[in-house]
Amino acid sequence: MKKSLVLLLTLLLLGISAFYLTSRGDTTPNGYDFAIKNPDDVYKVELLHKNTNIVLERVDKTKWKMDDHVVRPEAIHILLETFRKLHIKERVPLAAEKTVLARLEKDGITARAYNKSGKLMKSIIVGSSSPGKKGTYMIVEGAEHPFNIDILNWEGILRTRFMLNKEDWRDRNVFATPKEEIESVSVKFYNKVHEESSFKINRLNDDKYQLTRLAGTQIEKEPIKGKVLYYLKGFEGIGAEAFETKNKLRDSIAQSIPFCEIELKPTSGKIRNVKFYPIEVDSASINKKGAPDRSDAERYFASVDNNKDFMLIQHRVFQRLFAPYRFFFEEEKKKK
Repeated sequence: MKKSLVLLLTLLLLGISAFYLTSRGDTTPNGYDFAIKNPDDVYKVELLHKNTNIVLERVDKTKWKMDDHVVRPEAIHILLETFRKLHIKERVPLAAEKTVLARLEKDGITARAYNKSGKLMKSIIVGSSSPGKKGTYMIVEGAEHPFNIDILNWEGILRTRFMLNKEDWRDRNVFATPKEEIESVSVKFYNKVHEESSFKINRLNDDKYQLTRLAGTQIEKEPIKGKVLYYLKGFEGIGAEAFETKNKLRDSIAQSIPFCEIELKPTSGKIRNVKFYPIEVDSASINKKGAPDRSDAERYFASVDNNKDFMLIQHRVFQRLFAPYRFFFEEEKKKK
């Protein structure tokens, strides 16, 4: 009787163990340990896929770089949070395991995270979505069994967060200079209707600025300081909608006459030059206040630093920087 009981208990334990292994996968850390508990410890991420090799490196607590480019803060934040929240939804059924492994080998994205000293923290292979797009197939590099991975309380495809297009990682700021670090800004409008709106702001000292009209008669009074500061603050972080690097008309557009050219000289670092080309605008116009009117242009192409970058920007975002010379002298009307 005792032998039968022992045998029964042994079989029961073996059954529980088999169920656990089937549902959770490998018992070694390499088999099911996908998440990174503290993303702040990550200092480098590699994304490898066929001929693509993207390397993201931490510069300081909040800033990352890719090659010589600044990485979009929100993009790297999403990636690190994804590493932190990776959760095993279920092990891939044995009947489907061979197919999933083949797909991971053929088209998987290898994502490797390293710490500050260069030690490999995690290496996973990210595959396609599971049926119903409620998870993503992944495997720890070197392990035997793949898993269906998700993020708790969130449904979607995680593969899209491991982006393979370098431009998707790049920071889209056209200008990103704090007003305290601006030595001068020149704004030139090219159309004859607009040219008297062109101006240049020079910092004389920490508390004083000089405003010069680039065409036409100067207004013989001091500009309103608050408006100068408001205008310069617009350069602290103003971004494009997208990169247009592969636009077939890029070179011909950059060689045409722009609507506006803005050149910013920082107190230290490189001068930033940007030319703006309105999209689908028939003619130049001017509003009642004498400002260049581009309300009919919802978007512009922006050629940055002699066409080193070519971007798409929105009028509603950049219209603040297209302020005319007179803007700095006009008192705002008080609301009744």
